[in-house]
Amino acid sequence: MPELPAHLSSESREPLRTYEEFLEDIKRRIRTAQARAARAINAELIDVYWQIGQEILRRQAEEGPDLGRRTRGVVQRLSADLRTAFPGARGYSVPSLYRMRALASAWPEGLSDRLRDPPWGHVVEIATTAKPEARQWYAERAGAWSRAQLEAAIATRLHEREAAAITNFEQTLQAGDAEAVQGITRDPLVLDFVELTESVRERDLEAALLSDIERFMLALGEGFYFAGRQRSLQVGGEEFVLPTCCSTTIRLAGSS
Repeated sequence: MPELPAHLSSESREPLRTYEEFLEDIKRRIRTAQARAARAINAELIDVYWQIGQEILRRQAEEGPDLGRRTRGVVQRLSADLRTAFPGARGYSVPSLYRMRALASAWPEGLSDRLRDPPWGHVVEIATTAKPEARQWYAERAGAWSRAQLEAAIATRLHEREAAAITNFEQTLQAGDAEAVQGITRDPLVLDFVELTESVRERDLEAALLSDIERFMLALGEGFYFAGRQRSLQVGGEEFVLPTCCSTTIRLAGSS
């Protein structure tokens, strides 16, 4: 009797999965395909919106101010005509077309691949509220943020506050650990809750932090203690005093 081909042999075949496992696998594949399709559609949508914005800018420049005063503006005319041509489509209102114009104005030379990843609302937020020199910085990160996170980042000027820490991690730690620790040191610390101005001194910041810690511990009740205001650290024969935000610890009474 001839042997079965290798791909049909009983030893090479995987055991039959349960129907539930089979169903979950099919659903996973469908969701993956849907996500890929959504990203592709989003990229195409942002591309065509940028092109529409470019054409609006060009048309407005060609018409000039005199013609613009005598006739309806190109944005108003285009909005009405597009909504007539595509009655079931949304996104061609006058405000929407002005957003497309803002996108083209913000990136006159074209869009980067990273700017095609975030949703349209994210792109509009960057184009209309971020500083020109910071737009690309936000575009490279916006895909991982919610709309609220992006708005907060722009409002608090995250690009100005997030700076690379000067360390010797790359020389003293293994490659994977160095990258992880460096990322932690670059994580911005937003201190809006202490309600201090930008010209705050380190002593004022320490006092505000201590006040917040005190209120927090009083709310916890008994069984906690404050381990210290500042700590001395000896490095290479020199003494360094860590600020409160680095040295303060809170422990349960009686714990090690």
